[in-house]
Amino acid sequence: MRTFDEATAAHLATRPDIVARLLFWVRARNLTTGLDEDLGLWTGEDDAAFVIDGETRTYHAAGLLSVDPLIMETGLSVRMFKVSLNGLTAQGRALVRGYDLRLTPIQVHRAIFHPVTHALIGVPHRYQFGRIDSLTVTRPEKGGTALAEATVAPLTRDLTRVLPSKKSDATQQRRQADRFRRYADVSGVVGVWWGEPRSGLG
Repeated sequence: MRTFDEATAAHLATRPDIVARLLFWVRARNLTTGLDEDLGLWTGEDDAAFVIDGETRTYHAAGLLSVDPLIMETGLSVRMFKVSLNGLTAQGRALVRGYDLRLTPIQVHRAIFHPVTHALIGVPHRYQFGRIDSLTVTRPEKGGTALAEATVAPLTRDLTRVLPSKKSDATQQRRQADRFRRYADVSGVVGVWWGEPRSGLG
């Protein structure tokens, strides 16, 4: 269930016209320096600073085009979603060309503004979190928009993976000398006889 701060909850309770903007935040490795760096993009028209989890972050204007609608459901289903970035802005180009985005964690928050005064109401709330699974860059035709579309896997995918460290013989031996998986790497080759003589041994 989504939770909101008091100001946002009170505003939404009046069923107003919704003016919302999406904020995209990524921490990725710079291909030139080799260092991890933060970069924020949003759907607003000007650069702006927002406080997220007690941290002030700067988001660059028009770098984010859209994010797939959020679908709420129970369970651990891995539902991929798309994030479209504007490749024409300086920050959008820098992100796509200058950073290693493979499996990079991303955060998407939603900021709600007053429909008349355009003042920010409350604090931006969590919308989607995940890791970039793949990136597709589309070269535009003349007069078109350079589009970079990231396919993002939600964090629930991490909960569906089996930890390989719990499966190897070496790991099992560290757990009280457990040799249960001593033949795991040659499965199908070693014969096992249950309650009968071994073949050729009488």
